[in-house]
Amino acid sequence: MASRAAGTPDAAGRRARPPRAVAERTIAVNLLGPIRLINAFLPGLFAQPTATLMTVGYGLGYVPPPATPTYNATKAAIRSFTESLRVQLTMSNLQVIELVPSATRTSLTGQQITEVARP
Repeated sequence: MASRAAGTPDAAGRRARPPRAVAERTIAVNLLGPIRLINAFLPGLFAQPTATLMTVGYGLGYVPPPATPTYNATKAAIRSFTESLRVQLTMSNLQVIELVPSATRTSLTGQQITEVARP
C-alpha cells in the first residue's frame, strides 16, 4: 500500500498522482480501521482488572518522506490518536502504548540493501 500511495513513475520518472480511491483506502485501513477496532474492544478491556491497548505506528509518522504522503499522514494520525487516548484513559485500568518498529529492509520503501534498516 505504501508504494502505491506514492503513485507510479511516468516515462520521465515523475510520479503520477495516485487515484483518490487509493488515498481513501489507505485512510480507511491505516486510520479508521484501528480506531474502529479500539472502540469495539474498549468495553471488554474496561471489564478487566488491568489491560493494555497497543497501537502500531511507524517512523514515517515522525519523519515523512515525500513519496508517501497519505500513508505518512495516517501514521502521524495514529500517533496523535494514541497520545490523546492515553491522556483520556489515565485514570482507568487501561495502559495505552504505541509500538514504533525500526526501519525494515524491504522493497516497499527501497531499503532492501540499506545498513540502517533491520533485516
